[in-house]
Amino acid sequence: MGRRARRPRARRRPCLAARRPAPGQRRRAGRYRRPPDELAAVVDFGDVTGGDPASDLATAWLSFDAAGHTAFRAAYAQTGGADDATWVRARAWAASLALALLAYPDAHPLMAEVGRHAVARLSADDDPT
Repeated sequence: MGRRARRPRARRRPCLAARRPAPGQRRRAGRYRRPPDELAAVVDFGDVTGGDPASDLATAWLSFDAAGHTAFRAAYAQTGGADDATWVRARAWAASLALALLAYPDAHPLMAEVGRHAVARLSADDDPT
């Protein structure tokens, strides 16, 4: 991953980024006239800032299993998507966040579980990045 992470930065302009997307911030559609398992929103305004969209895309590894990861990337591609360099940076963000989430497993067991999940996803052979 080291060599790939040094690819050129994306040519897109900075955008609003939550900087720390987490599974608990997702809201399922349910009553919002969408299929109940469809993602309706991500709720997190506490850390919104201008920045690299790759930091938000790290949720692909933090939140989803293999099928969800693929579906997330496909859905994001339909909105204009991200270039390969952005996905490589997103993977690096996920690795960084996973290590932080694993730092205090006794004090924060749920966060540690997300960290373990992310490490497993980052290590999976099915990852296209």
